[in-house]
Parts: sequence; C-alpha cells; structure tokens
Amino acid sequence: MCPAICMIRKKRLNLERQNKPQLPVDDGRTIADMDVDGMPWMSKPAGLDLRRRKKRVTEQPEEQRDYFESPLTQRETRRIMASSVIAALIIGLVFIVIIGLFILFAVKVWLR
Repeated sequence: MCPAICMIRKKRLNLERQNKPQLPVDDGRTIADMDVDGMPWMSKPAGLDLRRRKKRVTEQPEEQRDYFESPLTQRETRRIMASSVIAALIIGLVFIVIIGLFILFAVKVWLR
C-alpha cells in the first residue's frame, strides 16, 4: 500500500477516536432515592426491612415524626367520613337539580 493512504487512514482513525463520546463514569453518588413505598422491591416480609425503616424515621425532624405517627381518634375519623359523605351528597344534589332544570327547559321552551 501507498504510505499516503496509510497516513490518511491513521489520521481518520485518530479523528474518530477523538470524536467518540466518552462513557460516563459511575462515582457512586445517589442523585435520587429510588426506595419508593409500594414498589415491588419494597414489599418484603415484615421484619426484614427494620433497619431501613428505623433509619427513615430517625432522619425526619421531631415535629414531622410526631405528626405522621399519631393516628386519628375514632371521633375524628367519624367526623371526616361524615363530612366527606355530606360533601358528596351536596355535589350529587347539584347535578340532579341541573339535570332537572335542563329537562324542564327542554320540555317547556326548546321542544315547543
């Protein structure tokens, strides 16, 4: 082969190597914690995940930990349930009244 062709090929290979993207290097940092409750890898039998749970609880500030760990009393639970049922009934009644008014409008005015 001609030396000029060999030199051209070497230059082309060097350029390709320089332009080739470098693979990222894993430095071991955690960008986002992927331990999300409810995911399949988090559903382990009880007792196997105690260290992780204790670690999460101790990482939370005092006031947040007390807020999330205190369950509602029965009276508070009943009051919340009753309020939500009443709100749903009011919304349902509003829809029924609107449908009734539309039927009255259609019968008395529109379809005359």
